[in-house]
Amino acid sequence: MAQYTRSSTRDKLNYLNPADGELEDRISPNDRPNRFSVGSSLRLPFGLNQKWGAEWNPVVDAIAGGWQLTGT
Repeated sequence: MAQYTRSSTRDKLNYLNPADGELEDRISPNDRPNRFSVGSSLRLPFGLNQKWGAEWNPVVDAIAGGWQLTGT
């Protein structure tokens, strides 16, 4: 899975001058205009109906079966 986001974060917090009628519009210091992220998931073959552990007791399967690894 991959995701790309393009954004612009703007702030309107303060007046540039005390006599101004509108707030100053500027790019936020927290602005991150380009963001790319990648994620993956891998199911481990342990547990009932899997390569290893197909004959496990249901209690053992509940503890040791059905695991997966996920990374971002």
